[in-house]
Amino acid sequence: MVDAEQYYTADVMRVTDLNSIFRRVVLGGPGLAGYSSSGHADEWFRFVLPAEGRTEVPPPKIVDGHAVFDEPRPRQRYYTIRAIDPDGPVITVDVMLHGHGAASEWVRAVQPGDQVIMSQSWGRYGPAPDADWELIIADPTGLPAAGRILAELPAGRRAIALLETPGPEARLELESAADLTVHWLDSPDLESGAGRLVEATRDLELPSGPGYVWMGGEQAASRDIRKYFRKELGWPSGRYDIVGYWRPDSEGYLKRYATVQDQVAEIYQRGTAAGQDQEDTLDEALKVLEANNL
Repeated sequence: MVDAEQYYTADVMRVTDLNSIFRRVVLGGPGLAGYSSSGHADEWFRFVLPAEGRTEVPPPKIVDGHAVFDEPRPRQRYYTIRAIDPDGPVITVDVMLHGHGAASEWVRAVQPGDQVIMSQSWGRYGPAPDADWELIIADPTGLPAAGRILAELPAGRRAIALLETPGPEARLELESAADLTVHWLDSPDLESGAGRLVEATRDLELPSGPGYVWMGGEQAASRDIRKYFRKELGWPSGRYDIVGYWRPDSEGYLKRYATVQDQVAEIYQRGTAAGQDQEDTLDEALKVLEANNL
């Protein structure tokens, strides 16, 4: 695999509004030469934005295999690769227009001809080999990844998609050769964290036989859905990949998290040293977070 610390300079080729909350940005140019996919349909990358008060990001220096940016350090955000054409390479990114901050300001102002710095990609999506069906769950932040997963499913693959947006106007078009059933949920108060995915997942009648679940969405909903499959249904860790993409009041959360971060770090260090299963380590860390109302 390509070193994950590699960074590339990409040219913005096209910008298109898909609907009321999504804008599509197509990236290409000679600076992407050598860029390759991680091989995961939900792959994401670090998008590097100028530090506050700056307009450009100097390329990083590689020190001991790690990328080091000059001070003041740029801001970094994660985005999903909606599609990648290796012949260019040309990379398509569907970005959600929401809230405030550096990333939202950038995507509202971006124009063809602009340049961005982006990292190599990572991913997690990977169904168990014996899975007879898949359940794909996403709120708007996970919708670009869900769209790519569904588009890459083979013909005849049985799949269910449980997808949440603020309303019908925010839905994205889906393409899939799979035997696909789609359930759309409308949740106007999503940005406050008042989503419906947990309840809808629990109410869903799952197919018989071994399955696989992928989810990308709000942190608390992701935690509850992971707990449902892992604790209540007794699924082993190889049958799900459930990722928390965001949380309401992230600044307030980070302040509260600072009170337990050393304890959580110790749990992960101890688990890694003992060769503990990552999901078992996560269970321990979540107990600490839940005990502190995080």
